[in-house]
Amino acid sequence: MSLDRLFQLDWEDGALDLLATAPLPLPAAVLAKAAAHWLTTGLPLTLIAPILGLLLNLAPPAYPALVATLALGTPALSLLGAFGAALTVGLKRGGLLLSLLVLPLYIPTLIFGALAVARAGAGMGWETPLVLTAAVTSTLRRAGAVGGGGGAAGQSALRKEERPMTAQANARPASLWEYANPVRFMALTGRLLPWLWGLTAITLIAGLVWGFFFTPDDYKQGSTVKIMFLHVPAALMAINGWLIMLVGSLIWLVRRHHVSALVARAAAPVGITMTLMALVTGAIWGQPMWGTWWVWDPRLTSFAVLFVFYLGYVALWEAVENPDTAADLTAILCLVGSVFAFLSRYAVFFWSQGLHQGPSLSIDAEENVHDVFYFPLLMCMAGFVLLFVTLTLLRTRTEIRARRLAALRARAARG
Repeated sequence: MSLDRLFQLDWEDGALDLLATAPLPLPAAVLAKAAAHWLTTGLPLTLIAPILGLLLNLAPPAYPALVATLALGTPALSLLGAFGAALTVGLKRGGLLLSLLVLPLYIPTLIFGALAVARAGAGMGWETPLVLTAAVTSTLRRAGAVGGGGGAAGQSALRKEERPMTAQANARPASLWEYANPVRFMALTGRLLPWLWGLTAITLIAGLVWGFFFTPDDYKQGSTVKIMFLHVPAALMAINGWLIMLVGSLIWLVRRHHVSALVARAAAPVGITMTLMALVTGAIWGQPMWGTWWVWDPRLTSFAVLFVFYLGYVALWEAVENPDTAADLTAILCLVGSVFAFLSRYAVFFWSQGLHQGPSLSIDAEENVHDVFYFPLLMCMAGFVLLFVTLTLLRTRTEIRARRLAALRARAARG
């Protein structure tokens, strides 16, 4: 709850600008801030944890694991909080946005810590999750300070001026990078979109009609098996949508092409829709199969984390007024979120293997679904890929037009 004040006072009185230009390395200043936060929050929690354990009737063998995991894990929470606080300092409703950004980042540490305590209470070995908790903290001590320092510096007075979107309009085409020029990107996508819409409609309609009306019921799952023609393609694009955002963010950070940043921004709402569709269709299938709409299954949990990452990414774009600063901060969030989404994906398997079935599509034919479902499923997947690409290109064109309109209004306001 105190994270939103970590850099706020320094930003308000101008000390953040002094820290950014001082001889002291900015990562060292961020580490000092995170250490101070841990001393006032994490350390007291660690010391009082045994008393709270008594109130919760915790098994006696679990107390050493509880104290050890808190001592090793709470510094990671403070470091991640410093990263989120650096991204949101000075923003309106920054406290709410900060919670949205850092909560999914906490998931691996919380899972490893809870697993260590549970295993210790059951009389089992708890060294492995403890070591993994320490590894997360050790990694964040190095990387988190740099990320926090970069975010704090990005929000300081040393912000870059926005570059005009048409700065390369007359550049001579030389390679694939020529389409990073907004003018050429708009010309190319304008020609492609009608064809993409047609291919999307044909492939998607054909795949869904084939899957829902011309395949038999499963001998175990009945007609509910047909939900996979929506669920599997949506889950596929939810994951790969974030991958597209990651690639766009990397290109922006390395080559400073505005179109790549706008592609990442445009893909996020489409990714949110795909993730939500995967969660909803999974719940519809799970209710008759598992007897419940939701369980904290590893795959379901990791998708819920991915959904929150998407929401945080979109919220950060909307909270920052300067578009270049917003692109920088969201790119950093996308990079860090990718690492922690990966960790969350596999950390949950230490917790439980879950109810969700394993992969049904692979190169090994023995692990594939029956051909009567396999081929319409492939067509549905192709349709969803085309739909994602088409919607992302359409939204990117909208973002470019909105940026141009904002530039024209700013020019008119200057007279």
